[in-house]
Amino acid sequence: MPPPETPQEYYEYFRQQSLYAEPPTPKWSVGFTAAQLWIQYQDSDKADIDTLISLIRVLMPYRYAGSGFYGLWTTIIHYLRHLPVSLQAPVWLEVFNGDYHGERPVNYGDQAKTVIQKWLKLADNTVIAPLDLPKMNELVEKVYPYFIASGGQEWIALAYAVNAWFDELGFEASFIDLVIERHNQAVSR
Repeated sequence: MPPPETPQEYYEYFRQQSLYAEPPTPKWSVGFTAAQLWIQYQDSDKADIDTLISLIRVLMPYRYAGSGFYGLWTTIIHYLRHLPVSLQAPVWLEVFNGDYHGERPVNYGDQAKTVIQKWLKLADNTVIAPLDLPKMNELVEKVYPYFIASGGQEWIALAYAVNAWFDELGFEASFIDLVIERHNQAVSR
């Protein structure tokens, strides 16, 4: 059976697992609930951030509980990149909220909160003042210490979301490349 890709396929996958998995385990009902929330979000006419936040809260403790969980998790995280920063920010804050991490905590949650708030402020101010490379570098300086050191996918995913935003704004410089370059400079000292 190929891995699920669509919200409906995740729904069917977790439904089947919750009904027929041997041995039965409660994690499958959590996956089923997460898949239902993903379908609910996808079926809505507008971006319902409250549904995405609920989905993150349900899925975070189980994101590494198996390939189906991890697949759904990465699908959602990649999807976030397509939303405006004002809609992404509350979801990212939940990703880094230690209350929902389960057995695999995300390192440097407070620092992530600072990065997300800075990113949101930059996005809000693009209406007033255009972004330039020094402003991008301010964010690079906040991200690079944790990009690799965190040891988790969440920081990398956040950095790629910021990168997608800068790409959308038409920046020639790659945020990710600058983060990696800055990290490498710091390590080589």
